[in-house]
Amino acid sequence: LTDMCPHSCATDMGPFETRDTCPYCGAPRYDQERLRRSGGRDKVPRRRFPTLPIGPQLQALWRSESSAQALRYRRERTAEILDELEANGNQILAWDDIMHGTDYLSAVQQGIIKPDDMVLMLSLDGAQLYEMKQSDCWISIWVVFDFSPEAWYGKALVFYGTVIPGPHKPRNTDSYLYVSLHHLAALMKEGLLVWDAVTHSIIRSHPFLA
Repeated sequence: LTDMCPHSCATDMGPFETRDTCPYCGAPRYDQERLRRSGGRDKVPRRRFPTLPIGPQLQALWRSESSAQALRYRRERTAEILDELEANGNQILAWDDIMHGTDYLSAVQQGIIKPDDMVLMLSLDGAQLYEMKQSDCWISIWVVFDFSPEAWYGKALVFYGTVIPGPHKPRNTDSYLYVSLHHLAALMKEGLLVWDAVTHSIIRSHPFLA
């Protein structure tokens, strides 16, 4: 849980971490009555929002034999595409998958993206929870491109990242994604230890943002 502006403008992360007021609307960060009663010691946030780190969610995927096997789609499809390139004079004859992207293939050929790594997409959009009630919120999700394309947006394989409560639209969405991206950056640098239920071994996987 992270402190946020009570009017949903921004969060108190990154460059705003030391501020006691919202940088956009000036609303106080803490409950002013509690702060007054405690002589400035009891700093209770007026509002907070949740972030679900992607690392533990990815670890859970690898622990299931069925999903660990399904996660091998990207590495197998990539090997097929590289064989096709070699057979066709380094020409792609048909583009039907994200793995055909030149940036992706270049990263694989340079060894930046390895077979045990994972490729993710982060998406953020607004949602109205009730038809007859003001309840707008904004939700970020992770999509795992290591599964086959038909599974990318399956209900069980879309993973929540951040939920921004409304009803006002956030004015600085980057501040709300700060925790998610800071966590991902650490995983990209240090790797994520996972138990591969197919090989019954511990591997170090580095998630990459597509």
